[in-house]
Amino acid sequence: MSEIKSQSFRLSKESTKKFRRFCEENGVSQAQGFDGLLRLAEIEKNNKEIAALNEKNRKLEQELAVFKKWDDIGENDNDDDSDFDVWEV
Repeated sequence: MSEIKSQSFRLSKESTKKFRRFCEENGVSQAQGFDGLLRLAEIEKNNKEIAALNEKNRKLEQELAVFKKWDDIGENDNDDDSDFDVWEV
């Protein structure tokens, strides 16, 4: 931990009381308690980013599965496509 310098924050009396009680109950100093809160906030932010990436990955995997299915259909198609005309645009 880096050098600790006293800083002031404006908090409600209720929040200050809860924070001090939390630190006392967990056997940590207020500086350690504050650092812990910052780490928790970073972890929560990272978890949200991971969840968003997982959702994006899930959607990409679904799209890939559709393309693979289309490719499989094309490979199993034994027609020579002579029933189709080629149109140039």
